Amino acid sequence: MNSTPPLPDWLQHMPLRPVVGELSTPSQPSTVCTRCPAALWYLESKGTETAKAYAFCRTMSVMVWQPHEQHLLLDCDQLRALAAKAMQQQAEKAQAKLEREEKARARREAKANNAKLVQAARAQSPSPTTPPLVQPI
Repeated sequence: MNSTPPLPDWLQHMPLRPVVGELSTPSQPSTVCTRCPAALWYLESKGTETAKAYAFCRTMSVMVWQPHEQHLLLDCDQLRALAAKAMQQQAEKAQAKLEREEKARARREAKANNAKLVQAARAQSPSPTTPPLVQPI
C-alpha cells in the first residue's frame, strides 16, 4: 500500500522528467523532484538488474534520490518558483494569442466594412456612360 501524499495541485500541470517517465509506474519515485527541471535524473543498471534511478538537484547540489537513500521531498522553493514562472509564461502566451486573434478579427471586420463602403459608393455614383461611337467621315 502506497502511503505517499499526492502531488500538490500547483504541480499537477508540470510533466514528468523524461528519464522518470521511462520507469515503470511502480518504480517511479514519489517525490516532487520527478517534475522539477532542476533535477538531473539518470538510470544505472548493472548486468541483468533492473535500472535504478538517481537524481541530483542542481539547485541544492545534493543527491536527492538514489536506491539506498530516497528522500521524499514534498515541496521545494525552487520548484515553486519554476512552476510560477512556467504558469506566467503560459499566461503570457495565452494573452499574446488572444491579442493576435483580436487583431486578425479587427482586420477582417475593417476589410469587410471597406468592401461595403466601396459597394455603397459604386451604387450611389452614376454609371459612366459610354461615349457614342464616332463614325469616321
